[in-house]
This record gives sequence, structure tokens and C-alpha cells, in this order.
Amino acid sequence: MNITIIGLGGIGGNLCRLLNMQSDPGEHHITGIDGDTVESSNLERQMYFSEKDIGVPKATCLRNANVIQRALVGWFPETICADVGLSPEEDTPSPDVIFCCADNLVARRKALEFSDRAGIPVIITGNETTSAQAYIYLPVWQGTRNDIRNIFAELQPVVLEVNTAPVVRESCWDGVNANPQTVMANTLAATYGFYLFETYRKIGFDSEKVTRMHPIYHKGDLGGMTSWYYKEKKKK
Repeated sequence: MNITIIGLGGIGGNLCRLLNMQSDPGEHHITGIDGDTVESSNLERQMYFSEKDIGVPKATCLRNANVIQRALVGWFPETICADVGLSPEEDTPSPDVIFCCADNLVARRKALEFSDRAGIPVIITGNETTSAQAYIYLPVWQGTRNDIRNIFAELQPVVLEVNTAPVVRESCWDGVNANPQTVMANTLAATYGFYLFETYRKIGFDSEKVTRMHPIYHKGDLGGMTSWYYKEKKKK
């Protein structure tokens, strides 16, 4: 299965580990996307990096470690969108599923929009301090009760005024200071995302096979977990 992972930090790295541990060699072809470089603050929270990797793009490090098969160094969607899987390059596999592990709303909105255009399922993961969450979106759910954008208003498309000012990127350390994360929360978010992936992979991501027994959202911490399930169409 061809898998694209957007964001290779604490959640994305753990997700790569789960995908590699729980699958046969060569079963998955993973494309990793991240424009960030390894910082000293990553070393205690992200297992695949060491001091020698500081300053090196995260995607490159994971590719060199054979954790992923293809590395795209750049920000999604600014420099990557056309190359996520719809590239005309013969050696570029189209993804069967996209994971968005990037910790920002712009990337999540764009991943959902990309999903609608390309007809590709997307699983979005996130965390905050000690809690974690993950949800799945199938393109056929657009505008329905199962569309995650109808549950979380912040994921609705935003029309912004034209701004020619350069985009200022905060470092990973700045992001963590603004929204503290723990190793546990990163691992939990990756686990939730992987669980959704495995659940839907078993039915081939076939929307016709989804029933009210299939979860679409998980959120929890060490105190417990809350899950939401697929809502069937109302009978006329």
C-alpha cells in the first residue's frame, strides 16, 4: 500500500514505527513530507533522531534510516501539493491513504481539500499536552454528518485577504513551547491513527462497507478514551 505521511515529528515518526513493525517487509511504500530540520529539542521526544542529525531535514533522516522509502523536504501544501502523489513521474506512487500529522490547521484543511479532489482517504492526528486525537475522512463523506469539518469549525475552508508579506516559520521548539507535547501524547496520537488505518484497511477503505460499528474519531489520554462512530444516512 502506498502511504503518504505529512509531518515527520513526534506523531509522524511514531506512526512510521508502527507501520513498519506491524507489516511485512515491502508491504507499504511510505512517502514522508516535512520541511523541518532536526533540532536539539527533538531528541528527547522523537526516537529516530540523534545529535548527528541536528540541522538535517527530518524527511532525509528517516529516508537514510530506511524508515520511509521516499523523502520530500518542503512544507505542505506550498511546495509539495503537486507532488504528493499526482505527479506525472513514473516512479512516484499515488497514495492509497494520506496521514496528516502536521500540527497546524492550514495543512489539515489542505489535506482535506486534497482528499476531496483526488478521492483519497485522509487520517488526521494531533495532540495537546497529554491528550491525543485522530479522525478519518473519506471523500464520499463531504458535506455529510460524517464530514469532520461539520464537527470542528476550525477545519472549514478560510478565505483570507491577499497578503504579500513573507511567511515566517516558527521552529519546532517555538511550537512546542506554545503547545506543550509529551512523548505519551505523540505515541497515543500515532496509535489512534494507526488503529483507524488498520480498521478501514480491512474493508479496503470501501465506503459502502462502513457501518455504525466503524469509529471515525478517537480522543483520549491516560484517563480514558472517547470515540465517535459512523452515522448512517437518515431514512426518508
